[in-house]
Amino acid sequence: ESGYRRFDLERFESAILFFCYELPNVFETKLNKLIWYFDFLTFNRTMRSATGAVYIHFPYGPVPYNYDIFLANLINESALEPIEMTFDAQKGIAGEWYRALEEPDIGLFDKTELDCLRFVSKIFGRMSAKEISERSHNEEGYKRTGNNEVISYEWARLIKLKKGVTHMPKPKVTSKKVATKPSKVLSKKPTSKKSKAAAGSDFAQTKAPKKLTQKGAPTKHTKVLNSKKKRKQTKQ
Repeated sequence: ESGYRRFDLERFESAILFFCYELPNVFETKLNKLIWYFDFLTFNRTMRSATGAVYIHFPYGPVPYNYDIFLANLINESALEPIEMTFDAQKGIAGEWYRALEEPDIGLFDKTELDCLRFVSKIFGRMSAKEISERSHNEEGYKRTGNNEVISYEWARLIKLKKGVTHMPKPKVTSKKVATKPSKVLSKKPTSKKSKAAAGSDFAQTKAPKKLTQKGAPTKHTKVLNSKKKRKQTKQ
């Protein structure tokens, strides 16, 4: 279920920060798909996931189990900032996108994992939440599972991320249901069901992307508010 790796919180958080640092206007729906593609592409190439996260079949596509708790943790530690965007004030349609306030620790990943991270960012970076959600719905791992079922990493063999992908034999997997859904603890201001349905599936992207150097130093993002090292020192 976790891709032959015990869940690694630091790796998971660094992947989140990477996408929110590199890409413009990353909303929750899109972020969940980016992380899923990153882990499954890494497993496809190395037979081991990058973060050890477990992914669940949800209506808008695959999501990491308890993702909202991990996002809330980054927000509470001032590593991630939720920014509300209004799409239609009269109808009350709004959503939140996430901005990284500290640079990701890409040193946690090896060369293959970094290649996968950057490849996913390049392929899906300019897609809307709706587009990447629809793309994930066409993946075999999603099509062959039901709501709240675990999406096995065995389906990573059939992932469709580039032309000429060799389709491996159909994996033998047993779907498992998760008893409870992750709790929604992210938003400072809860969004109505109508707002989430509209904003969560069709987000615009307007902000220019930021880039990292190979060592992880920012080039166009000069205001890094907090670092993981400072947070650790404070805790000590």
